Amino acid sequence: MEYAISFLILSILVMWLAFAVPITTRTGGFYRVPIKQKLPFWEVFGIVVFGAVLGMSIIGFGMHSEGMDQEVWNGQVTGKAKERTSCEHSYSCNCRPSTSCPGSGTSRSCSTTTVCDTCYEHSHDYNWTVHSTIDNFYISRIDRQGNHEPPRWTQVAIKDPVSKVRSFNNYIKGAHSNVLNRAGTKITFPMPAYPLDVYDYYKISRTINVDTKLFNPDVWDYAISSALRELGPSKQLNMVFVFTKNPEEYADQLNAAWLGGKKNDVITVIGTQDGKTPDWVRVLSRSRSERFKVDIREAVMEMALEPGPVVRTVSNILEKQFNRREMAEFEYLQYDAVVPFWYALAAYLAFLFPLIGYFLVKKGILS
Repeated sequence: MEYAISFLILSILVMWLAFAVPITTRTGGFYRVPIKQKLPFWEVFGIVVFGAVLGMSIIGFGMHSEGMDQEVWNGQVTGKAKERTSCEHSYSCNCRPSTSCPGSGTSRSCSTTTVCDTCYEHSHDYNWTVHSTIDNFYISRIDRQGNHEPPRWTQVAIKDPVSKVRSFNNYIKGAHSNVLNRAGTKITFPMPAYPLDVYDYYKISRTINVDTKLFNPDVWDYAISSALRELGPSKQLNMVFVFTKNPEEYADQLNAAWLGGKKNDVITVIGTQDGKTPDWVRVLSRSRSERFKVDIREAVMEMALEPGPVVRTVSNILEKQFNRREMAEFEYLQYDAVVPFWYALAAYLAFLFPLIGYFLVKKGILS
């Protein structure tokens, strides 16, 4: 908002200089210009508007970029197919010389160039496609045309869990000074990166073992992904489990480091020394409901840390109580977004350069 006010003040100042104050010039150095030359209103007005719109567009892009974020969508395989598609492998063919002679009389000149057609290696190719509730995935071909069935496509089964990373505008992330951003929280523990790395087309690791003796993290991953096959689409939900030996304040710092999680997240943080029994449990989410967080904490505290039972318990509670909070509720925070310095500098230069160029032309320096 402060940039919009700045551009308004600049625009008013420029218009005042252009019309209230005549441009008085004097002989100097290498040029001479008329004295007291007034500038046409519509010319200056157009340049000012153009510069202001260009500058504000850059500011708007900078504010938007600060809020860009990613989240994980989840679902399951619904089918797979070998699908015919147009050939993707083109080459130049039927090449021949082509002569052109533009002009006439003494100015006529001829030149010869090579002209080619575009040909294709095959009449068609094949895609090995996996269909799911969230998107289509394409398994890499093992031959150029895609005639032969890839072993990875053969392994695909109906109802396999799938995940995909999607972009969204996180107004909280861009609003550095807002309390919801938690930017001022002091971080004393090493923090893991938020899990966004998709591998093997549509798989993702949702279990973060910070420093414990957790057994079978891969089994935890599969249990969580399996639970999200239906919960993902129906509840617009993503789940992450974090295991640590650190005290419970670690969860507060993780919440700050991850900005409270994504809008569809439920992050279960479990403190455990032996990887078998929980010492403490915290649930992080932007959902308005606090009841499911309490219920998950109380239920998991009474359980051994076995993937199947724990994930089923958490999933059952979320199915009944979780409601994703809409990011539109935080749209007002877009006006608190902090624009990076380089975007602000580019915006001011974009505003000033057309004006400077215009005045230099009017003064005869540029022509």
